[in-house]
Amino acid sequence: MKKQPLNFPGIKFRSNSLYMEFLNQKRTDPRVRSLALELALYVKLLGSELEVTQIGRTKRSQVRIYGYDRKSGHRERPSRAIDFSGRNISREIINKLVEHFKFYLDLGYYYSLIYHDVGAGYHFHLQVPHAKYNKILWDINSGG
Repeated sequence: MKKQPLNFPGIKFRSNSLYMEFLNQKRTDPRVRSLALELALYVKLLGSELEVTQIGRTKRSQVRIYGYDRKSGHRERPSRAIDFSGRNISREIINKLVEHFKFYLDLGYYYSLIYHDVGAGYHFHLQVPHAKYNKILWDINSGG
């Protein structure tokens, strides 16, 4: 992978394209990006690191995961959701990270950090609420 010009403490990217997507405010909602950076700094202070695994999601990817083009923060532009691998993070740090989010960063409805598995392994899902500038990409008439 090509060296990334900006280094953020506590966060790494699975690919250079994810890194570029993270930097692009037309692709990643600045609100979710700022929360991700705060969580990454906190995890770094605890001696670990978050790995970004997904930001935007294609319809094909969404159908592969859920069986249909389900409504999701990953399916808006800019994306208002980011997934992080939980593979190399201890249960103790996972619990501290979720508590840190709840105490400092949960600003209301649809601000969320969950640790779950939807079939591809446990991961963190960070999301912010829909804003009027987010463009919906799923087909509302498809039942999703």
